[in-house]
Amino acid sequence: MPAKYTKPNGSSRGKALFAPDPEKYLFNVDTLWYTVEIPNFDSVMDEGLRERLVRGRSTSDDSMELETIELKLDGYDNPIAFEILPGQRPMYQFSIRNEDYAFYFRSKDNVSNTNPVKVQINQFKLWTVGAEDAYVESLQFLVALGFVFGKAKPNRIDLCVHSDQFSWEYGDFRKFNYPRDPKRSNAPIFWHLDPDTDLFETVYFGSRETLQLRIYNKSLESKRKDKPYFLKLYEEKGMDPNNVWNVEFEVHRDYLKDFLNPDTFDEDFYDDMENLLSQKGLSYLWSWLVTKYSHDSPHWKVLQKGDINKFSLFSDELIRVKDVDSSKEREVAQLYGRLMKIVLDDETHEGIEFAEAVMKFVKMAGKFEADKGKNFTEGLVRKRSKYVDQRLNRLAYQREKHVLTGYVDEVARTEEQMRNALDFYRSEPIYRNWRDEPTEETRDIAKLIGNLESELLAVSIYREMNNDKMCYVHSSPIYEKKLGNKLVSLRAELERKKNDLKVLEIERNAEYDEVSKKYEENKKSSNKIKMPQPLTETVGHMR
Repeated sequence: MPAKYTKPNGSSRGKALFAPDPEKYLFNVDTLWYTVEIPNFDSVMDEGLRERLVRGRSTSDDSMELETIELKLDGYDNPIAFEILPGQRPMYQFSIRNEDYAFYFRSKDNVSNTNPVKVQINQFKLWTVGAEDAYVESLQFLVALGFVFGKAKPNRIDLCVHSDQFSWEYGDFRKFNYPRDPKRSNAPIFWHLDPDTDLFETVYFGSRETLQLRIYNKSLESKRKDKPYFLKLYEEKGMDPNNVWNVEFEVHRDYLKDFLNPDTFDEDFYDDMENLLSQKGLSYLWSWLVTKYSHDSPHWKVLQKGDINKFSLFSDELIRVKDVDSSKEREVAQLYGRLMKIVLDDETHEGIEFAEAVMKFVKMAGKFEADKGKNFTEGLVRKRSKYVDQRLNRLAYQREKHVLTGYVDEVARTEEQMRNALDFYRSEPIYRNWRDEPTEETRDIAKLIGNLESELLAVSIYREMNNDKMCYVHSSPIYEKKLGNKLVSLRAELERKKNDLKVLEIERNAEYDEVSKKYEENKKSSNKIKMPQPLTETVGHMR
């Protein structure tokens, strides 16, 4: 029987009876697209965003490395990265995207009845935080870009329910009610139907232009499309991960516009995201859909109840990092097999240990990085930064913070050496007397002291910048650009000065003895002496 009900429901003639278990129905918004009015769209684009998008789109066509835009959002420790890519022509010329959101932009707000920005919220974000919170967060990203948003209109919404309480077969649709028309445009289309067993993978009703219902084997799709997070979620819910089916409605704006306000009967009730994502909005839409399409079974009756709280407040059912963790075992198996391929034709000797294969791969990877200009650490940081997820966002910068902290400590040690050198020169008679007897030699000493003072000020500024912006100053190229070439140059200059100061530490005692001796001789004669050259050039201009 297709029914797989698991909730005990008494017995009949000694045989246990079961009913659908409502706890094993997972309702959610699975896809969400919308467009939004932007009153200041052209001004923000004119102020530099358009130029940046044009440059990034051109780079995406000509290079493997994509340009990114980084946006800081409250609630996240670090900026969120978006790659700049082409848009959806002809209406939208540009886009910025990451693993959770995609924003599409027109070049100018010059087309009537078409909003200049289109937004896509991806499946996993919706399952993680829920449609309402994800929608609000997407608006916050628009604000971070400098936009003022107006009315938002839905473009597409998918409502779905996953359950293991019913295994669909071809014969079940003899009792399935759906809207019919003379042209049979809404007639079911079965995919991978086996006439001998009545089994199939997917059935479609309707058109993807307006409204389409899909009923399909979600367990099979999750395995085929490599979505282990869903399988893990089903297990956590006590569901059979091998027998989950999805009932999913894909609803487009042209269909939504026909609905009236259930209270006032005003038109265009769903032509506003605020109405659509309200408790009444989602509940009303779901009730309409599962009544328009219906099946004579206890299973469908549970669907029709469609608890609105599970749509609007769906959270913590799925953590993104589970997606990463659950696929590690599979990735290890694949890497293990690929390592064998790397050493398959190695003729150096018959037996190659696993560690030797890894070392060979490391050498090959090093050559690959050198040839292609790649950096594994920076690539990993970029990849992690494209997830709008707290833990991955934090992980993206932990290594960089560690490297930075070590560097700041090194700068502090350099600063201490500089101060020691400065104290040494200031303590000598030659420094105290230079104002009274200005000579070429004493001017050189003063210049050396001035250099050290400038360097100490530069180091202090650098250290303060690091303390204030520990999350944003990094050794990776992404964040070098944020502070500009000044900070990069200063860092290189400080490295050079470190070596110079080591030389100073070794030579200063002997140097002072000789300078003092020649200075005393110079007071008795007219012979000029050449003072030691300053350790480095001033970095005062770097400030």
